[in-house]
Amino acid sequence: MFKTARKIMLAGIGAAALTREKAELVVKELSDRGQASNDETKNMVRDLINKGEQERNTLVAAIRREIFNLRDELGLATRQDLAGLSARLDRLEERLAQKQDRTE
Repeated sequence: MFKTARKIMLAGIGAAALTREKAELVVKELSDRGQASNDETKNMVRDLINKGEQERNTLVAAIRREIFNLRDELGLATRQDLAGLSARLDRLEERLAQKQDRTE
C-alpha cells in the first residue's frame, strides 16, 4: 500500500519535472521566434518553475495526508508507538531480571 503511495508521489514529481522541461521549451520557442525578449523568457521560466514547485509541494502534502489517513484507518503502529512499546518491554525485562536476582 505504501509502495503505491510512493509510486503516486514519484509520478507526480515526475510530471512536475516534465512540465518544467516543456515550459522551458515553449519559452525557448517564443524567444527564438522573437515573440519574447531574453528578460521576459527568464521571468517566464522562473515563474513557471516557481508554480511547478508550489504544485509539487501541494501534491506531496496531499499524498502525505492520505498516507497518514490510511495508516490511521488500518490501525498501523507508528514509530512512536513502537518506541514506547520497546521502552516498556525494556523496563519489564529489567524488573524481571531484578526479581530473578533476588530469588537466586
